[in-house]
Amino acid sequence: MSTGQELPKVSTAASQVINTTTAAAAPPSPREKKATEAVTPSAPKGAAMTAVQPISLTDIELPSGCNFVNVNSKALIAVCPAAPDSIGDKLLLTAPSLAISLIALAISGITFKYNRGKDARARIQSIQDDFWIRKIVSPMSIEPFLKYIQELGSILPSASQTLNYVEQTWGDQAQKLGEFRLSFQILDVVDATLQAGVLAKLDELDDRITVYCGELMQFLDNKSTNVPSRNDCLQDCNALTIAIFKLIQASQSAVGKAK
Repeated sequence: MSTGQELPKVSTAASQVINTTTAAAAPPSPREKKATEAVTPSAPKGAAMTAVQPISLTDIELPSGCNFVNVNSKALIAVCPAAPDSIGDKLLLTAPSLAISLIALAISGITFKYNRGKDARARIQSIQDDFWIRKIVSPMSIEPFLKYIQELGSILPSASQTLNYVEQTWGDQAQKLGEFRLSFQILDVVDATLQAGVLAKLDELDDRITVYCGELMQFLDNKSTNVPSRNDCLQDCNALTIAIFKLIQASQSAVGKAK
Protein backbone atom coordinates (compact mmCIF):
# COMPACT_ATOMS: atom_id res chain seq x y z
CA MET A 1 0.00 0.00 0.00
CA SER A 2 1.23 3.54 -0.71
CA THR A 3 3.05 5.20 2.15
CA GLY A 4 1.43 8.55 1.31
CA GLN A 5 -1.96 7.44 2.73
CA GLU A 6 -2.80 9.24 5.96
CA LEU A 7 -4.75 7.37 8.67
CA PRO A 8 -7.06 9.01 11.23
CA LYS A 9 -5.44 10.40 14.30
CA VAL A 10 -5.89 8.49 17.50
CA SER A 11 -6.56 10.34 20.72
CA THR A 12 -4.27 9.96 23.67
CA ALA A 13 -6.91 8.12 25.75
CA ALA A 14 -7.61 5.75 22.94
CA SER A 15 -3.88 5.08 22.45
CA GLN A 16 -3.54 4.20 26.09
CA VAL A 17 -6.46 1.79 25.87
CA ILE A 18 -4.97 0.17 22.78
CA ASN A 19 -1.51 -0.11 24.30
CA THR A 20 -2.86 -1.54 27.53
CA THR A 21 -4.90 -4.11 25.68
CA THR A 22 -1.95 -5.10 23.49
CA ALA A 23 0.35 -5.46 26.43
CA ALA A 24 -2.08 -7.58 28.37
CA ALA A 25 -2.87 -9.89 25.52
CA ALA A 26 -0.86 -13.06 24.85
CA PRO A 27 1.72 -12.83 22.08
CA PRO A 28 0.32 -14.14 18.77
CA SER A 29 1.60 -17.25 17.16
CA PRO A 30 3.86 -16.96 14.15
CA ARG A 31 0.99 -17.96 11.81
CA GLU A 32 -1.39 -15.36 13.33
CA LYS A 33 1.30 -12.69 13.19
CA LYS A 34 1.91 -13.39 9.53
CA ALA A 35 -1.81 -13.23 8.69
CA THR A 36 -2.18 -9.97 10.59
CA GLU A 37 0.71 -8.39 8.75
CA ALA A 38 -0.84 -9.43 5.42
CA VAL A 39 -4.23 -7.84 6.19
CA THR A 40 -3.35 -4.77 8.28
CA PRO A 41 -1.72 -2.00 6.29
CA SER A 42 1.35 -0.44 7.74
CA ALA A 43 1.08 3.16 8.79
CA PRO A 44 3.57 5.65 7.55
CA LYS A 45 6.19 6.88 9.89
CA GLY A 46 5.10 9.75 12.08
CA ALA A 47 1.35 8.92 11.61
CA ALA A 48 -0.98 8.06 14.48
CA MET A 49 -4.19 5.96 14.42
CA THR A 50 -7.53 7.64 15.29
CA ALA A 51 -10.39 5.90 17.16
CA VAL A 52 -14.03 6.70 16.35
CA GLN A 53 -15.60 8.76 19.09
CA PRO A 54 -18.86 7.24 20.48
CA ILE A 55 -21.99 9.39 20.08
CA SER A 56 -23.87 10.29 23.25
CA LEU A 57 -27.73 10.12 23.23
CA THR A 58 -27.80 13.56 24.76
CA ASP A 59 -26.19 14.94 21.62
CA ILE A 60 -29.17 13.87 19.45
CA GLU A 61 -32.12 16.26 19.40
CA LEU A 62 -35.47 14.54 18.74
CA PRO A 63 -38.74 16.29 17.88
CA SER A 64 -41.20 16.85 20.69
CA GLY A 65 -42.94 13.65 21.73
CA CYS A 66 -40.30 11.33 20.19
CA ASN A 67 -38.47 8.74 22.30
CA PHE A 68 -35.83 6.06 21.79
CA VAL A 69 -37.23 2.54 22.04
CA ASN A 70 -34.15 0.51 21.14
CA VAL A 71 -30.50 1.43 21.75
CA ASN A 72 -27.61 -0.95 21.01
CA SER A 73 -24.18 -0.95 19.43
CA LYS A 74 -25.60 -1.31 15.93
CA ALA A 75 -28.71 0.90 15.68
CA LEU A 76 -30.81 3.55 17.35
CA ILE A 77 -34.60 3.36 16.97
CA ALA A 78 -36.78 6.34 17.82
CA VAL A 79 -40.59 6.47 17.68
CA CYS A 80 -42.54 9.67 17.10
CA PRO A 81 -46.33 10.06 17.42
CA ALA A 82 -48.25 10.69 14.18
CA ALA A 83 -49.44 14.22 13.61
CA PRO A 84 -53.16 14.53 14.49
CA ASP A 85 -55.61 15.05 11.63
CA SER A 86 -57.21 18.45 11.35
CA ILE A 87 -60.95 18.93 11.74
CA GLY A 88 -61.22 19.64 8.03
CA ASP A 89 -59.54 16.35 7.14
CA LYS A 90 -61.79 14.43 9.51
CA LEU A 91 -64.93 16.06 8.09
CA LEU A 92 -63.75 15.38 4.56
CA LEU A 93 -63.38 11.67 5.31
CA THR A 94 -66.62 11.29 7.26
CA ALA A 95 -68.85 13.70 5.31
CA PRO A 96 -70.27 11.11 2.81
CA SER A 97 -71.18 8.55 5.48
CA LEU A 98 -72.55 11.27 7.75
CA ALA A 99 -74.74 12.66 4.97
CA ILE A 100 -76.09 9.19 4.14
CA SER A 101 -76.83 8.54 7.82
CA LEU A 102 -78.71 11.84 8.16
CA ILE A 103 -80.75 11.14 5.03
CA ALA A 104 -81.61 7.64 6.26
CA LEU A 105 -82.59 9.06 9.66
CA ALA A 106 -84.83 11.67 8.04
CA ILE A 107 -86.52 9.05 5.83
CA SER A 108 -87.09 6.81 8.85
CA GLY A 109 -88.67 9.67 10.79
CA ILE A 110 -90.96 10.63 7.92
CA THR A 111 -91.98 7.00 7.38
CA PHE A 112 -92.69 6.52 11.08
CA LYS A 113 -94.78 9.69 11.23
CA TYR A 114 -96.72 8.74 8.10
CA ASN A 115 -97.43 5.19 9.29
CA ARG A 116 -98.45 6.43 12.72
CA GLY A 117 -100.85 8.98 11.25
CA LYS A 118 -102.20 6.42 8.81
CA ASP A 119 -102.87 3.92 11.60
CA ALA A 120 -104.56 6.59 13.71
CA ARG A 121 -106.83 7.63 10.83
CA ALA A 122 -107.64 4.01 10.05
CA ARG A 123 -108.53 3.43 13.70
CA ILE A 124 -110.81 6.49 13.80
CA GLN A 125 -112.46 5.47 10.55
CA SER A 126 -112.95 1.93 11.83
CA ILE A 127 -114.62 3.21 15.01
CA GLN A 128 -116.95 5.55 13.15
CA ASP A 129 -117.72 3.13 10.34
CA ASP A 130 -117.98 -0.14 12.24
CA PHE A 131 -119.60 1.12 15.42
CA TRP A 132 -121.46 4.40 14.93
CA ILE A 133 -122.56 4.12 11.30
CA ARG A 134 -123.19 0.37 10.98
CA LYS A 135 -124.45 -0.45 14.47
CA ILE A 136 -126.23 2.74 15.54
CA VAL A 137 -126.93 5.28 12.79
CA SER A 138 -127.78 2.81 10.05
CA PRO A 139 -130.30 0.66 12.00
CA MET A 140 -131.91 3.70 13.65
CA SER A 141 -132.21 6.10 10.71
CA ILE A 142 -130.61 5.16 7.39
CA GLU A 143 -132.27 1.79 6.85
CA PRO A 144 -135.79 2.93 7.94
CA PHE A 145 -135.47 6.07 5.80
CA LEU A 146 -134.41 4.06 2.74
CA LYS A 147 -137.41 1.75 3.21
CA TYR A 148 -139.71 4.77 3.52
CA ILE A 149 -138.47 6.25 0.23
CA GLN A 150 -138.98 2.93 -1.55
CA GLU A 151 -142.60 2.79 -0.32
CA LEU A 152 -143.28 6.45 -1.07
CA GLY A 153 -144.09 5.60 -4.70
CA SER A 154 -147.08 3.57 -3.62
CA ILE A 155 -148.09 5.78 -0.66
CA LEU A 156 -148.06 9.19 -2.32
CA PRO A 157 -151.66 10.06 -3.29
CA SER A 158 -152.83 10.92 -6.81
CA ALA A 159 -155.68 12.84 -8.38
CA SER A 160 -157.81 9.69 -8.33
CA GLN A 161 -157.82 9.65 -4.52
CA THR A 162 -160.40 11.35 -2.33
CA LEU A 163 -159.79 14.58 -0.51
CA ASN A 164 -159.90 12.88 2.89
CA TYR A 165 -157.39 10.25 1.79
CA VAL A 166 -154.98 12.91 0.57
CA GLU A 167 -155.33 14.85 3.79
CA GLN A 168 -154.76 11.72 5.89
CA THR A 169 -151.75 10.65 3.84
CA TRP A 170 -150.28 14.13 4.06
CA GLY A 171 -150.49 14.02 7.87
CA ASP A 172 -148.92 10.56 8.00
CA GLN A 173 -145.93 11.62 5.85
CA ALA A 174 -145.34 14.73 7.93
CA GLN A 175 -145.29 12.57 11.09
CA LYS A 176 -142.81 10.08 9.59
CA LEU A 177 -140.49 12.81 8.42
CA GLY A 178 -140.57 14.29 11.91
CA GLU A 179 -139.51 10.92 13.31
CA PHE A 180 -136.64 10.79 10.83
CA ARG A 181 -135.46 14.19 12.01
CA LEU A 182 -135.16 12.80 15.53
CA SER A 183 -133.36 9.61 14.43
CA PHE A 184 -130.90 11.48 12.22
CA GLN A 185 -129.86 13.71 15.11
CA ILE A 186 -127.62 10.85 16.23
CA LEU A 187 -125.32 11.95 13.40
CA ASP A 188 -124.15 14.73 15.68
CA VAL A 189 -122.00 12.11 17.45
CA VAL A 190 -120.22 11.33 14.17
CA ASP A 191 -120.12 14.78 12.57
CA ALA A 192 -122.08 17.88 13.53
CA THR A 193 -121.76 19.27 10.01
CA LEU A 194 -123.17 16.04 8.58
CA GLN A 195 -126.15 16.22 10.92
CA ALA A 196 -126.96 19.79 9.87
CA GLY A 197 -126.75 18.90 6.17
CA VAL A 198 -128.98 15.83 6.50
CA LEU A 199 -131.62 17.68 8.54
CA ALA A 200 -131.68 20.46 5.96
CA LYS A 201 -132.35 17.92 3.17
CA LEU A 202 -135.13 16.35 5.26
CA ASP A 203 -136.79 19.77 5.58
CA GLU A 204 -136.63 20.17 1.79
CA LEU A 205 -138.19 16.72 1.38
CA ASP A 206 -141.00 17.59 3.79
CA ASP A 207 -141.63 20.89 1.99
CA ARG A 208 -141.82 19.16 -1.39
CA ILE A 209 -144.40 16.62 -0.20
CA THR A 210 -146.36 19.36 1.55
CA VAL A 211 -146.52 21.48 -1.62
CA TYR A 212 -147.67 18.53 -3.68
CA CYS A 213 -150.36 17.40 -1.25
CA GLY A 214 -151.58 20.99 -0.77
CA GLU A 215 -151.93 21.54 -4.52
CA LEU A 216 -153.63 18.17 -4.91
CA MET A 217 -156.15 18.95 -2.16
CA GLN A 218 -156.89 22.30 -3.75
CA PHE A 219 -157.51 20.62 -7.09
CA LEU A 220 -159.80 17.97 -5.57
CA ASP A 221 -161.66 20.65 -3.60
CA ASN A 222 -162.74 23.01 -6.40
CA LYS A 223 -161.15 21.71 -9.62
CA SER A 224 -160.09 25.27 -10.39
CA THR A 225 -156.36 24.56 -10.54
CA ASN A 226 -154.22 22.27 -12.65
CA VAL A 227 -153.45 18.76 -11.46
CA PRO A 228 -149.99 18.68 -9.80
CA SER A 229 -147.45 16.25 -11.31
CA ARG A 230 -147.03 13.20 -9.10
CA ASN A 231 -143.98 11.98 -11.06
CA ASP A 232 -142.22 15.31 -10.62
CA CYS A 233 -142.81 15.10 -6.89
CA LEU A 234 -141.39 11.55 -6.72
CA GLN A 235 -138.32 12.53 -8.77
CA ASP A 236 -137.64 15.46 -6.48
CA CYS A 237 -137.97 13.20 -3.44
CA ASN A 238 -135.53 10.69 -4.94
CA ALA A 239 -133.03 13.46 -5.73
CA LEU A 240 -133.17 14.71 -2.13
CA THR A 241 -132.69 11.15 -0.85
CA ILE A 242 -129.57 10.71 -3.00
CA ALA A 243 -128.26 14.04 -1.71
CA ILE A 244 -128.65 12.80 1.88
CA PHE A 245 -126.71 9.59 1.18
CA LYS A 246 -123.97 11.54 -0.61
CA LEU A 247 -123.50 13.69 2.46
CA ILE A 248 -123.05 10.58 4.60
CA GLN A 249 -120.66 9.05 2.08
CA ALA A 250 -118.54 12.21 1.86
CA SER A 251 -118.29 12.38 5.63
CA GLN A 252 -117.07 8.79 5.84
CA SER A 253 -114.53 9.30 3.06
CA ALA A 254 -113.11 12.38 4.76
CA VAL A 255 -112.39 10.44 7.95
CA GLY A 256 -109.66 8.38 6.22
CA LYS A 257 -107.89 11.36 4.69
CA ALA A 258 -105.06 13.31 6.30
CA LYS A 259 -106.04 16.74 7.50
